[in-house]
Amino acid sequence: MTQQSLAEFEADRIAAEGWARQPFIPPRPPLPEGRVFPRGAVETQYDTKALEDRLSTLQSLVEEIKGQLDERPVVYPAQVYDLGSTRITLKSPIMVVVEKYEGEVLVRFPELELTGFGRNEPQAFQDFREAFVELYEDLGSSPKRTLGPIPLRWLAVLARLVRRNA
Repeated sequence: MTQQSLAEFEADRIAAEGWARQPFIPPRPPLPEGRVFPRGAVETQYDTKALEDRLSTLQSLVEEIKGQLDERPVVYPAQVYDLGSTRITLKSPIMVVVEKYEGEVLVRFPELELTGFGRNEPQAFQDFREAFVELYEDLGSSPKRTLGPIPLRWLAVLARLVRRNA
């Protein structure tokens, strides 16, 4: 008699019993009570009041979620290529964040903490361009020794982004 390993013994036992080859089939849920029709269809009695209450609850939840979504802005990136100024130009396009709310649009440049507002996109972009040029001119005309650390940082960012026209 040869010695079998434990794994071989178990494999032989499982094969002999035959249960290793049969897939697991979960038990079927019980059919609802009612009249059975051909092909397994069942006529059941539902509590319509409970279903109507549940439907009403779900409808109010959907309306609440819609309201919350309407309050959230649509946010997407955009690029500004031109400042619309004859005094300064951008060295390269800058990335801004556009936020659309109901009745209001914001164009933000977080690096300078600069925001343009408007009722629509063109107004918001125009306001942003004007604020950008104004910030550049204000910081550029101020003595550096009078600027705090944040305006000095803004000035450094502007120096990387903007070219003064002759």
